[in-house]
Formats: sequence, structure tokens, C-alpha cells
Amino acid sequence: MRVVFLKDVKGYGRRGDIREVPDGYAKNFLIPKKMAVLATQGETKKAEEEKARTLAEEAETLARSEALAKSLSGETFEFKGKIHSADGGAGEELFGSITAKDIARELEARGIEGVEVDLPHPLKKLGEHEVSAVLPGKVPLKIKVRILGE
Repeated sequence: MRVVFLKDVKGYGRRGDIREVPDGYAKNFLIPKKMAVLATQGETKKAEEEKARTLAEEAETLARSEALAKSLSGETFEFKGKIHSADGGAGEELFGSITAKDIARELEARGIEGVEVDLPHPLKKLGEHEVSAVLPGKVPLKIKVRILGE
């Protein structure tokens, strides 16, 4: 039986796919649970239109993210924090630390949404650090973070 998937079903199809599945599986499981509908001419056309629209949106997101990655490649994000010094002198470590959430918050404050910052450990050392991130559309991004003491 030919069906149009309304939801992702592991091993059978993703949302919008039109596939042939066993009759009993379609009648007893997929259709009653509203995971798929019969692939009539109207449903097939609707699924193809939605898939084309989704592909166009993904392409637009990818283009925006690539342009954003180019514009951010030379930019440095600065963070300030109290310096911790165990010996009473000038130290080179922050009392606290700069986390992935702090960096993501700074990006959001600049209007950049949906960034996943990959930071293996919080940053404590003063100076410049290179941080990896992923923009929407799975576009990789390397940003520079400069930590200054107060």
C-alpha cells in the first residue's frame, strides 16, 4: 500500500516521503496513529509541495548561515572578568570562567540565533582563544574570544 508519511518512522520513511509499505502495517498502525495517510493524488501533490517548500527554506537558511559565518570570521568577542591571583599578585586566570552559554548569550545579544557553541571546557585563561560553533544549517564557525581582566 502506498502511503504519505506525516511523521518520521524509523526504518520506513521520513515526513513527506511517499513509500510502499505492507498493507497490514499501514491499516493497523500507521494510519490509525496518524503517522501516515493513503497516497491519494491530492495527498501526494500536497506532500511534494511541502517537501519543495522545506527544501527551499533549508537552502535559504544555509545561504544565510554561510554569509553570517563569513562576516563573523574576523570578529573578536571580548569578555571581562575578575582576575584570580593565589599569590596576591597579578594573576592570569579569571576568578570565574567563560562558558559556552556565555558565548551563546553574547551571540544572541548581537542578533545571531540558533548557534551551538562547542566548548570542551570553560575558559579561564586571559588572552585569545579560538572557539568552534555550528550555525543553523550545520555551517561550521570559528570565532575568536578575548578574555580580559578587570
